[in-house]
Amino acid sequence: MLFLLSACSAGQEEGQNPAWEKIPTAGPAVVQEEEYREIYRRVVTRQEGEGITFSLIYLDADETPELVVCDGGYGVYSIYTVKDGADFCMVNAMNTVELSYFERSGIIARFQRWNGGGDEGGYGMDFYRVSGDQTLTDGDAPILQYSYDASGQEGAETREGVTNYYDRDQEIDESAYRLRMEELGIAQGEERPVVENACQGQEMLERLKGAQGKTQEQKQSPPEGRILDQSFPTELDGFGKVVFSPFDPISYPSENPDYGTTMFGDVRFMLLSPESGEKIYDFPGETKDNILSGFNRFTKVLSVAFRDYNNDGRMDILLLLEYEGAGGDIFRKARVYTQKEGEYEFRIDTELSEYLGNYTESMERMWEGIQSFGAKTADSTGEASDESAERFAKEIREEILQGDYESLAQKCAYPVSIDGETFENREALLASGLLQNPPEAFLDAIRQETCEDMFHNWQGFMLGNGEVWFSEILNEDYSSEGLKIIGFNNIRTKAPDQE
Repeated sequence: MLFLLSACSAGQEEGQNPAWEKIPTAGPAVVQEEEYREIYRRVVTRQEGEGITFSLIYLDADETPELVVCDGGYGVYSIYTVKDGADFCMVNAMNTVELSYFERSGIIARFQRWNGGGDEGGYGMDFYRVSGDQTLTDGDAPILQYSYDASGQEGAETREGVTNYYDRDQEIDESAYRLRMEELGIAQGEERPVVENACQGQEMLERLKGAQGKTQEQKQSPPEGRILDQSFPTELDGFGKVVFSPFDPISYPSENPDYGTTMFGDVRFMLLSPESGEKIYDFPGETKDNILSGFNRFTKVLSVAFRDYNNDGRMDILLLLEYEGAGGDIFRKARVYTQKEGEYEFRIDTELSEYLGNYTESMERMWEGIQSFGAKTADSTGEASDESAERFAKEIREEILQGDYESLAQKCAYPVSIDGETFENREALLASGLLQNPPEAFLDAIRQETCEDMFHNWQGFMLGNGEVWFSEILNEDYSSEGLKIIGFNNIRTKAPDQE
């Protein structure tokens, strides 16, 4: 804990954050990618202690990401940027249940709760303006906030809460609060957790390597054969701004007479630096050596699209490719590249790519195929993908163990079942008090859940020994509402008729 807190030097007096100043559209100076990577590596290296994680976010409007340092055991967050060739602490050791941010707005939101939250206590959210000019600390006043406090007489069957809104220290009504939100350019529900792509220190050091540490001779220049008409600038998680480029295949010599004198290579894909044009990353091929089977030959890249097809918050890459068979017949193939959460590398989503073989008329048809695949997968397994299921399960686990039953209630598909009793809506569920005080056996089962390789069947996915079930919810037209909790078990200490 001490190491984390000493890493930042606040250096500012309390309460000096300007309330409604607009942040600059760019930083005071352009920070080269290699510079911030090296600076952040030094920040990561000097952190010590178990439970510390790191993530990169785009908090302000410039093109340099911010580094988040989180001590999860104590709920302490610090945020760094780069200023004058060194790290600058934008947020110093802020203690909270959950810290979130509004992308490229300069606004962070601190979620707080007390006395258990909900109808037993209260909760609220404080909004802060963050900049690279001064350090924000726990003592600084929020620029906007709301709080919910329980009320009502003890022993009453129902308890009604009161919500208050504040602009600085001045109480305002709800309409004024929403107007302030609009003035800030943010909206409730659009905030993102600052730890959404968090990883351990060693993994973050790997992410930050980039071209750092290479001599000019060691830096790789792209090969010949770049396909310019299908090269596109983009921004990818872990890489930042890059150029995605396909390259002509390599012809491989062969000693196998069945293949003749050469074996045909497949198209190659790389990420290039937009500034220098140097190669940053090689994408994996469909085979280890990127060699095509039989006598098939690659002919062209028909289309490239960048979309988050699995809704995990990370940009994926969709490719429509054309090949010529041994008999001169032309055929098309789909290929989908995706990243697992917390990983720097891309991989081919083989199952989806094969499924899209029936949807290769155009990129629009491929997208239709992706939606169809999601519906079929959900219908048979109860989830959109193993990655999204694991991510959702980890969110559930964390919220249960932290006592964040408000978020749990928001994740439920209604009507939801708890030990056989049905609750029609969020209000009825929270009023029951079942989520607020789960028994220790329930919590132990959740603590032991790794959220990996979970049991699943046609009903959905199971956490623990059946303590929580979740599934992808589909509308009548098979469009997805996303993953939702469909039931809790073993959460009652007594049967409903004994309470």
